[in-house]
Amino acid sequence: MPRMKMSGGEISVERGANVYQAHCVNCHGIRGKGEGFKKYSWDEDQIVPDLTDAEYMDARGDEIAMSLHEGRRIAEPPLIVMPAFRYVLSANDQKSVLAYIKTLQGK
Repeated sequence: MPRMKMSGGEISVERGANVYQAHCVNCHGIRGKGEGFKKYSWDEDQIVPDLTDAEYMDARGDEIAMSLHEGRRIAEPPLIVMPAFRYVLSANDQKSVLAYIKTLQGK
């Protein structure tokens, strides 16, 4: 599988916000509360985590980075799961998104 080349950009919250807007808002919503427009076509058993919930985010720790990189496969098809971004986003883009979502906690 091809991998994204490093874009050369620095890891930053601002960059993470831009990547989040381009790749994450459809599911996680503009504010990160799991209220993206795609949720309205999902099964009632499907959830998108609230990225503003500090307790939830702290409990998941490194699992969040792994979910971003590897995707989430906790449901059987045809339920929608989080796609793997390892082939879409560079390592710095992934780290920037993680830095950005940390700023959403408590909002």
